Amino acid sequence: MDAAGGKVLSRMELDAGSSHMFGRRVVQAGNVVLFPTDKSIRVLDSANNSRVMEIQVPGTSRMTPVVFRGNAVIVNSIGSVVFLNLETGAPEPFPIQTGATEPVAISITLWGSRGYFADRKNKVVAVDLAGKKVLWERRIDANDYPYQNIVAGNAGIYVYAGTKLFAFGHNGAPLFTVEGVSAAPGFVAGRLVVAKADGSIQLLNEQNGALVWSHNLTSPVSSRPLVSGGQIVVGTQAGEIVFLKPAL
Repeated sequence: MDAAGGKVLSRMELDAGSSHMFGRRVVQAGNVVLFPTDKSIRVLDSANNSRVMEIQVPGTSRMTPVVFRGNAVIVNSIGSVVFLNLETGAPEPFPIQTGATEPVAISITLWGSRGYFADRKNKVVAVDLAGKKVLWERRIDANDYPYQNIVAGNAGIYVYAGTKLFAFGHNGAPLFTVEGVSAAPGFVAGRLVVAKADGSIQLLNEQNGALVWSHNLTSPVSSRPLVSGGQIVVGTQAGEIVFLKPAL
């Protein structure tokens, strides 16, 4: 699609093995884009959408890959972090075996050479992608599983699941938990942007969860807040798009 004019440039039909209810994301990797399916990653020419090659994923996966040091990195259904060489299409040796089970929809969140992801049994995993090892694993107590990307900041990582937001330090130590959350968080200037079920939008200190700023809306936010140009943009359950500009 032409982002400036909105014109559709090309289409690709998706079969049952190429889509699922939580969505899959296209990933830019130089002059190509990566599109994941249940069993492979399709490498497409970004100019004309033609298929350059199809890289088979060992095992199946419903995640979206990330690009790390020339590899497409994805977690398969048995919790193996696999590295797929984008030049040759071959898997790199020594995947990282974790205790995760069936990560869904999300991609690994990169923070330097660290990677963070979660599975559908509410296990949060930290891995060293350069050293190819597990750093830590933590279970969260939530009434639903994480299906949106983990947010990372200087103080740690932030995981949204069900109606809760869980904060962990980069060493795996719990920082704080926020309840009554209605959407995945945003992040701006060292503060978390948190939408609450009561209709409020809050800025929280990333280290301890202390309230920095709050604004009440007429309807709860139903999507991850977007931070752009010093503004916070949110979509509400009432169908509104709201622009906020807190003093940061």
